[in-house]
Amino acid sequence: MGIIKDFFHNMHVKHQAKKFDKWTNSEKNYEKSVNGEAVADQPLFNFNASTYSSDLNEFSQAYIKRYDENKDGVWSKEEFINMATNGKGTDDTTGVKEFFDNAFANLNLDEDEESISSEEFATMLYMSDLDIDHYLETGDIASSLDGKVNYNQYQGLSSLTDEGSLQILKEERMDFFNNFYAKKADEN
Repeated sequence: MGIIKDFFHNMHVKHQAKKFDKWTNSEKNYEKSVNGEAVADQPLFNFNASTYSSDLNEFSQAYIKRYDENKDGVWSKEEFINMATNGKGTDDTTGVKEFFDNAFANLNLDEDEESISSEEFATMLYMSDLDIDHYLETGDIASSLDGKVNYNQYQGLSSLTDEGSLQILKEERMDFFNNFYAKKADEN
């Protein structure tokens, strides 16, 4: 029974990654966001505080696989750009290239600056899931998470350019990474 259960679980995770891809790349959601309209949060998995970090990493790995052309389990810069542009890629316009170079570098947290791992991407999803207002009010991270990504946070955090804001974001992501994924990354 474990094999069948694992099969359906893996199919569900892949399905959620596909739904997330459609949601994050939706022109309709983009237009709603630009016009100040609410975009429904996107569930990544069934929330369970005790398995949150592993569920988030599992989802993150499934999403990476969608754009992992060489099947090495991580995103190269080219694969990252392919993901970020919904498979359209980009020209070599200086401003655009610089934006994606910076976005790739900012997503990177570990020693390998040539790729983005599921653990690194998971930290961005974590920050996009975190109800920042609730967290600031209560100081309680666990009650500020629900396993659903906020569209405006995800898009906004992904495209930050202000050095001060980027540093704060990186510190928060690094804390999460060190608490939940650093030992696993060291073992590889």
